[in-house]
Amino acid sequence: MARVLTLAIALLALVAAPSRAQAPSTDEKRTALVIGNGAYQNGPLRNPVRDARGMAAALRGQGFEVTLLENAGQKETRRAINEFGKKLREGGVGLFYYAGHGLQVSGRNYLVPVDAAIDEESEVEIEAVDVGSVLSRMDIARNRLNLVILDACRDNPYARSFRSPVRGLASIDAPSGTLIAYATAPGRVARDGSGANGLYTGELLRAMGVPGLRIEDVFKRVRQSVQQQTGGEQVPWESSSLVGDFVFSRPVAVAAPLGDPRGPGGTGAARSVAPTLAGSWRGDMIQPNSPKGSYPMIMTVTELGDGNYRGAVDYPSLGCSGWLTSVEHKGGVYRFKERIERGPEVCVNGGTVEMRLTGHGSIQLDWYFPEGRLGATSVLRRTD
Repeated sequence: MARVLTLAIALLALVAAPSRAQAPSTDEKRTALVIGNGAYQNGPLRNPVRDARGMAAALRGQGFEVTLLENAGQKETRRAINEFGKKLREGGVGLFYYAGHGLQVSGRNYLVPVDAAIDEESEVEIEAVDVGSVLSRMDIARNRLNLVILDACRDNPYARSFRSPVRGLASIDAPSGTLIAYATAPGRVARDGSGANGLYTGELLRAMGVPGLRIEDVFKRVRQSVQQQTGGEQVPWESSSLVGDFVFSRPVAVAAPLGDPRGPGGTGAARSVAPTLAGSWRGDMIQPNSPKGSYPMIMTVTELGDGNYRGAVDYPSLGCSGWLTSVEHKGGVYRFKERIERGPEVCVNGGTVEMRLTGHGSIQLDWYFPEGRLGATSVLRRTD
């Protein structure tokens, strides 16, 4: 009898114990630390800060509490990682994103702060930040699920003083419940990119905005796109030991009306319907190439009788306003043409705007110039 009781108590404890495999709740806490380093004295980079800003904006629109660091030094980075680890103890999903220089030494990966003074390979451990410190904080926190995204596989600016000719980052095993994503395959170098975002992060931001897309499929879509655009020269890579599900942008489910057999009082479940863009929205347009970097914007979208949309857009700080007219809808992405009718010449934009709902009461927009280059991004929140 004593053995039976002991076994029963053990089983109850096992059932009651928290597990990283538990199903996510709709109000699950989401915490992110985003770092973009580009202002290096040796080997400056043009895109990491823009990438970090775009990632932070997208994550905030998807329900994350985000800490954003730009051109961070070593002490600031270490302190932020420590605070990040403390927040993860509250549970939920943790995400660490880094864009900038990264190095591998003796099979370990290091993030390079902008104040790093590295003259030889032996100084990396002292001057840089070991990725292992991030993974350790995540593992100790025991939260449900963690993501580490490293857009840090660019050319090594210190290569001439290194004994080892190894390029890119090393592949490391992901702790349980963690996915580690690299901009390119181990030992390879990623492109910094010539647009408003780096190639890898730009594609990642687009895939993250697709409602209901599972995390594994997000990175699969990014890999396919980057590989195709580079002719196979850059192939993003992941190391995963995830044991739970996760989507960045949740699909919007709406209950069926009373009397409908799929809704309240019926025999079926709630039905999912295509969400609408119609409504009032407010947020910031992030334009990295502009003097200020971001501008407030207000948008009101009306659904037309034929199922298309028309939007009135206003940029108060610029004195510009105009119209957005939908021209195409495909796979959750709505494409618009923008026409500015009031404001100085600097406001004129004859390109296209792509909109997608994030599933968190917000909407993501990407502005493209006439030649197809991404020029700005926005995450707007509903105000009506």
